This record gives sequence, C-alpha cells and structure tokens, in this order.
Amino acid sequence: MTPTPRKLALLKAAAAAHAMTTGVREPTAQKLALLKAAAAAHVANAAAAAAGRDVDRLLFGLNMLAERESDRALFRDPSFAHTKHWAISTSHLTHEAFDNWGWGEVVPDGVGVAYMIKRRGVFANVAAVRDAARRWPARFTHLLHEALEEMRALCEASAAAAAGSKL
Repeated sequence: MTPTPRKLALLKAAAAAHAMTTGVREPTAQKLALLKAAAAAHVANAAAAAAGRDVDRLLFGLNMLAERESDRALFRDPSFAHTKHWAISTSHLTHEAFDNWGWGEVVPDGVGVAYMIKRRGVFANVAAVRDAARRWPARFTHLLHEALEEMRALCEASAAAAAGSKL
C-alpha cells in the first residue's frame, strides 16, 4: 500500500490551479507564490507519509483490526468505497540516470501517471486502457502537458523579472 500525500495538499493546489486558470487577473508573483505554497504543502505531506503519518495506512490498519461488524460500518459505507476508486494513480521516481519507466492505471477507467522531476524538466508517462468512447485519458494528457508548460513559463518569467530587478 502506497501513501497518497497528494490529496492532503489539495486546498493549496486548488488555490494555485484557480489562479493559473483565471487568465491574467492574478499577478505573476501571486501565481508563483501560490504554486510554491502548493509544492511546499505537498513536500511536507509526502515527508509525513514517508514517516508513516498518513491517513491511508491508518484507515487500512483500522479496517484490518476491526473485529466486530459494527466496527466495520465506515469501511462498508458506499462513500468510503468511492474514495478508493483512484481515477488517477501516480508514481514519482526521480534520478538523473533514469530516462523513463511505466506505471499503470489501477482501475479500468483510470490512468496511471509515472513522473520524474529533473534538472532539465518534468517528464511524465501516462498509461490507460484504451477507451475510444470516453477519450478522457488523451484529454488528460493534453491538459497535463499544457499545465506543465504554463508552470514552466510562470517560473521562467519570474526568474527573468528577478534577474532584471538586480541590474
């Protein structure tokens, strides 16, 4: 079982995504600050998950320890089952020597995203069961690429502005 720290940084990520998708209304500095706050929240939550302080392992353990049927009520609730349907399953593995690797979807209608954050860029491999009727995996891949390009442009613009202010 892998911890899922990404969901815990959701509020910070949502604020950054909202700022990025509302056009030019938000100043570049504010967008970058929100993006950095989301990244910091993710890193903090990933560290906590790596130390065993994550909700997934807690719930898994409680489910395994529940002896009475009444103790299992939460785990039999349809809303709890819904939270275990991961439409997007991700795996992060970064090393400068790695070029790529694969990661598959964990549900038939989902996608698996393997990603690496390296000095020269962010690399992602998106895998999915072919579903011509819905085509959402192709759309997801396109939007992921678009979002990463927008974040790169934001970071480069901020770096250029900072370099210009030092002259």
